[in-house]
Amino acid sequence: MLAAMLVECSHCGAPLDVRDDARLVKCAYCDHANRVRTMHTLAPKPPPDWVPPKQWTPPPHKHVPSAQPLVYHQVKSRGRSWIVGLAVIGSLIGIAVPILTSVLPALIASGQLDQLGRAVGLPAWDGTRPFSCGGNDSVVIENVTAVLPEDTAITIEANCDVRILNSTITARRGIRADGNRRVVIEKSRIQSTSTAIWADGNKRIELIDSEVTTGDIAIRAGGNVEVVLTGGHVSGAPPLSLSANAGVERHGAELIDTAPKAEKVEKPAPPAKPARPEKPRRRRKSEQ
Repeated sequence: MLAAMLVECSHCGAPLDVRDDARLVKCAYCDHANRVRTMHTLAPKPPPDWVPPKQWTPPPHKHVPSAQPLVYHQVKSRGRSWIVGLAVIGSLIGIAVPILTSVLPALIASGQLDQLGRAVGLPAWDGTRPFSCGGNDSVVIENVTAVLPEDTAITIEANCDVRILNSTITARRGIRADGNRRVVIEKSRIQSTSTAIWADGNKRIELIDSEVTTGDIAIRAGGNVEVVLTGGHVSGAPPLSLSANAGVERHGAELIDTAPKAEKVEKPAPPAKPARPEKPRRRRKSEQ
């Protein structure tokens, strides 16, 4: 390919011919990698009969540590550089995969992988596996569909604050919450086979225009938990179970108790006592 211009190596000062589309050029004398756009241009186009000098003696102002003149040599091809780079990348992958294989399960189990994902801007939860949070996290779960029939879908501990929006969660248990701060469930649906929401500690559980459905206790609250129900409906057997200092506020929410009602069994009437036979009347002496 024809050269486009003649530039000066920023390290040794040697003249180099470069293509017009080049970004980096390696000096054929000192092997220094130069960024083309920062190099000094000697000529916008090399003379037609120009050839690189066989040797180059760097000028004093370049301070190149070489007592002997630098000899011109062929720069290694880019293809070979790519091969070497790929080999290095392959080696790094070979080292990284065993490490990730051993560490990744522990990160998933501890919830640290979710925290790392949130730190780099990934969605808080995609619903493919159980989710947990703790510490002082503040999490927004939005537009998630989770189907986890054998698990507790969401576990919330410590001071973690969670907001669930426009999501559908189907699981053995929907939410297990302990500690402080709030859990807000808005325009969402929770369906479970066990307790749908189980909260302790000082949590505030807010359901806004949401639906909770289970064949077991729908919302079980203990400690100082405050349950606030605004719109929507809660269906369970029973829909609410409160203990300790837990309390509830209802603002238009419908509570549906699906527990079977005990049928009233009427006791049979006791059998009638047989009538006693009348004793014969004894006559008085005056009547004889």
